[in-house]
Amino acid sequence: MKRMTKNEIQADVNIYKVLVTGRFNYNPRTLIKNILETAGYNVITAVDGVDAVTKALVGEFDLIVSDVDMPRMNGFELTARIRKDKKLSEYLLFW
Repeated sequence: MKRMTKNEIQADVNIYKVLVTGRFNYNPRTLIKNILETAGYNVITAVDGVDAVTKALVGEFDLIVSDVDMPRMNGFELTARIRKDKKLSEYLLFW
């Protein structure tokens, strides 16, 4: 059996992209981001629901992690907005 190089291993591994949004204070949002990055995820953060929708429309994510209580657009409104949009409706949401 042939040994794989580090580059071959990295090319063979799927890197999942996660959008983390919410009114989390700096520490919890950073903690969630650090945990997910340590597990191998590519993490982008958004400050609220409006920012999350904007980033979701221009990026491609495998998962969106959201707070429920946020300014400008809460987690329920964010979920409804994502479910109504054809491009975003397939995203997996966790809050």
